[in-house]
Amino acid sequence: MAVVAASMLAAAAALPWARSGEATRNAYSLARATDNAGLSHGVNAVLGSLVFLFPLLAAVAVTLSAFHAIRAAAWTAAFTGTAGFLAAYSVLQSSFKARPGAIIAAGVAAVAAVAGVIAGLWRPQG
Repeated sequence: MAVVAASMLAAAAALPWARSGEATRNAYSLARATDNAGLSHGVNAVLGSLVFLFPLLAAVAVTLSAFHAIRAAAWTAAFTGTAGFLAAYSVLQSSFKARPGAIIAAGVAAVAAVAGVIAGLWRPQG
């Protein structure tokens, strides 16, 4: 479930996240625009950079899962979900008019983070 949710986060990043003026922006264009405008500092700069890695991190989680490295896949998905949730939350709390992509991303990111932690910590009985 965590790996699927991380993959859905990568897809949700391409959906419209925010509207600023006349422009509707997805996560990638929003991160690029805030960086170009010099508005990315500290944690927001890190989150903006991580947005571009969502597809790669999701692919890594899928590949690890395919090779039965379940714990590594789970922790990769948990990291991706945590970063995705923080990025979506920062957009939802900003002055931008939030679009459905940010809401969907926050939801699937939360699932990826929680399911990834549970799967990463889970030890089979017996």
